[in-house]
Amino acid sequence: MRAQQRALGCIQVKRVLRITRGMIRRRVKRIEAVILILNF
Repeated sequence: MRAQQRALGCIQVKRVLRITRGMIRRRVKRIEAVILILNF
């Protein structure tokens, strides 16, 4: 039971990390676009 809960916890953590990483990547792309626009 405990091992199962730990496995589920790992899956949830990985999912959260993937979502946050995707959000950060999107935000970075937006910032890069703004910098490019400001440079021109």
